[in-house]
Amino acid sequence: MQEFCLKSDMNTLVLTFEGHSYEQYVIEKVKKQQPNFSIVMYQHSPIVLDQFGVKQFLKTNNISLCILTTGNFYKNMFSNISTIPHYIVVGSSKSNL
Repeated sequence: MQEFCLKSDMNTLVLTFEGHSYEQYVIEKVKKQQPNFSIVMYQHSPIVLDQFGVKQFLKTNNISLCILTTGNFYKNMFSNISTIPHYIVVGSSKSNL
């Protein structure tokens, strides 16, 4: 991914937001070599309150990025953990939470 980003003329990287360690690894490596790259992450599946990977990512992330969420519930939950990312609601929750 890092090599691809260096060789292409793109300026935005879009990844899923599921709390996998590779997500944070890729973001850090790409931003280190390409500081002006924009990072957008998309939370496309339900996330439970005790999901360790998501909480850990948000707590340790210090890179400005955008996270697209599937409703205000997730936007509020994530922003209570970290205010560094910019959160944008692009969907709606499928429950009344």
